[in-house]
Amino acid sequence: MVEKKVAVGACTGYGHYLGSVARRAEYHVVDELRKDKSVLLCPPALAAGVEEDVRFIKEHPVVSIEGCAAQCQRKIVELAGGHVDAVVIVEEIAKRNNIIIDKNKREVDKKLAYLVGEEASKIVDKIYNGYKEVLPSYGIPRCQVCVQGDVCVVPCTGMGKALGGAARLGGFKAEERGCVATYVCLPSLAAKSGKYEDAVKNMPSITIDGCVEKCASKIVQSSGGKIKNRIFVPKLLKDKGLKPPENRMELGEEGEAVGKGIADEIEKFVAKMKVEESK
Repeated sequence: MVEKKVAVGACTGYGHYLGSVARRAEYHVVDELRKDKSVLLCPPALAAGVEEDVRFIKEHPVVSIEGCAAQCQRKIVELAGGHVDAVVIVEEIAKRNNIIIDKNKREVDKKLAYLVGEEASKIVDKIYNGYKEVLPSYGIPRCQVCVQGDVCVVPCTGMGKALGGAARLGGFKAEERGCVATYVCLPSLAAKSGKYEDAVKNMPSITIDGCVEKCASKIVQSSGGKIKNRIFVPKLLKDKGLKPPENRMELGEEGEAVGKGIADEIEKFVAKMKVEESK
């Protein structure tokens, strides 16, 4: 039996429904199903080089919950010098259970998320008890990137705090309003899995940071991007008199209000940029 808990990380991908499922599945594992054997891993913090997180993956076995075959969470761990002991892929669990995936929807399939969480929990048990998982040796594809508009919107997607989820929600809400921009999947950018690097290098970025580590901003800068505007969610809460969501899995009314506030700021800034460009 290993003496240390198993670190569980999820891809938290922004532009993909499967990232939302992976995110919820991770919470099921660390907050409910195996909270005595597992601990949460935050990919953005790891990718941003937060010392505590980097040290953490080198000291603990790691299970990665991936939304798709691109396996961005796994890449982030490996780029930071860690090793992933096992991978659970949401798409595979869905196929195994005959669940049809609609990648265009935002609402998470809670049944699928729980099934993924159960699968990850079984692997946590094995690793905790000393079993060594063998990772498949197949090639990993690159993410598909949808580039729109003349500005990148980069939410932090952090896992440890509810405001990371709220930052992500704010991006979704702005996108749903028809606010034209390239919405960057931060884990994919950090993992160098797609063409988001080209996007942030060639277009100005709006970063949405959920905590003082400001991982979204750090990752954009380290990728050679230029930040035109930063939304720091704790400051936005203070300025607008909003309350932070209490639950990181279910953001509730407070989270919805924060998401709306973030979307308002994104929409306002994108509109301002368009006016400036037209002059």
